Amino acid sequence: MKKQGYLGIDIGTQGLSVIFTDEAMRILSSGEGDYAMVPGLPAECQEQLPADWEQALAAAMGDLRRKLGSLGLEMEVRAIGISGQMHGEVLVGSAGVPLAAARLWCDGRNEAEGHELTTLFDAKVPKRMTAARWLWTIRSQPEKAAHTVRITTPAGWIAHVLTGGYSLGIGDAAGMFPIDQQTLDYDAHRLADFDALVARTCKGAAVKPLRDLLPEVRRAGEDGGALDARGAALLGLPQGIPVAPAEGDQPAALAGSLIAEAGTVSMSFGTSVVANWFNPNLDYLWFTMPSLIVTIGALSVLSVTAQSVARERELGTFDQLMVTPLRTWEMVAGKLLPALLLGLFNASLYLALIPLAFGVPFRGSVALFYPSLICYLTALTGIGLFISALARTQQQAFLGMFLGVIPLVLLSGFARPVDNMPRWLQIVAEVNPLKHFLIVCEGLFLKGMPAADVLAN
Repeated sequence: MKKQGYLGIDIGTQGLSVIFTDEAMRILSSGEGDYAMVPGLPAECQEQLPADWEQALAAAMGDLRRKLGSLGLEMEVRAIGISGQMHGEVLVGSAGVPLAAARLWCDGRNEAEGHELTTLFDAKVPKRMTAARWLWTIRSQPEKAAHTVRITTPAGWIAHVLTGGYSLGIGDAAGMFPIDQQTLDYDAHRLADFDALVARTCKGAAVKPLRDLLPEVRRAGEDGGALDARGAALLGLPQGIPVAPAEGDQPAALAGSLIAEAGTVSMSFGTSVVANWFNPNLDYLWFTMPSLIVTIGALSVLSVTAQSVARERELGTFDQLMVTPLRTWEMVAGKLLPALLLGLFNASLYLALIPLAFGVPFRGSVALFYPSLICYLTALTGIGLFISALARTQQQAFLGMFLGVIPLVLLSGFARPVDNMPRWLQIVAEVNPLKHFLIVCEGLFLKGMPAADVLAN
């Protein structure tokens, strides 16, 4: 069976991986390919052959096809995304092939050049930045530098093999040379400073201006090319499939972690650390404990209200209640109030215990928490009374309560993000009070959610 979806390619330090997802971005299968470092080099030298990446890509695609075939699936690729280890140096000659092995992010031969460029640019240039590697190459391997017509990264090289073009996503490009935050392109003033430094300190160096060597910068959503004949043959796919701009592994990881909601920050430091702003250590208690206020509140309130009318009906006191001088709103209030008070007590208890006993911070406003809580509990009591009105016995009410609470919890985002659900379930979830109060509760605990965002939920 043919399955439409997306192909992802990642060129790692120790191997290459491919994944195939459906149109909802659910991973259906994956494939792996291996390669090794160039042997026999000194301790600080870390290099790989770009040809090994291409062979690993072909092997990984074969592995992916075998696994999909065992599932009875045949992939129909709508688009291709590429990510890879950042800060590499792939030098390409006039024949369109790499001049030598590629130097990787972990190659440590150009620390002095990093310090020199940091002083020149008045901005931190790590020794791993491709510009520092290129300055080292000009000075240490001038013959190779003189024959270089293009410089790219591992992800950029695979993108070139697949499309024939030289472009990079802005994240990977920023690992090659500083980006101007106004133009979102390579910093023109620093490019001129770099070329002047080469002319001043590398007399007789026959190298092109750096801007002519670097790949074109592409932003997210811009055209990264399409699969050409060479790429189609390598992947075993038809020509013309669009290819997203190749990105570095760290920017791709941040995008893959779905850090997109306004007010949420995720940062990458260096080449190996990702910090999550609102839960720095990714402690599961920080996610689960605020959620307990939501789920336990739902269970306690629904269990009380679902029994209220059904109990009166089963005991035969419902008709007696109807002939009392109480007005309708007074009877409804009498049924709602105990559940509301129980819910307020449970929530207040957890609000006090969670920071004290579990160390989960409450960063928001209590003045926003309680009005939101009352709205949430009122909605739950309405659902509970509806179940109670339909039930003829307390047993029916009890089972009806569980029949209602399970989908409410499942569609709240507690166990699985609502954004990862099918579109029609996301629409259904919008009428679920648990979904909205879960956002408010976690937001007030972890983010200190402002009033505008609380009102929006």
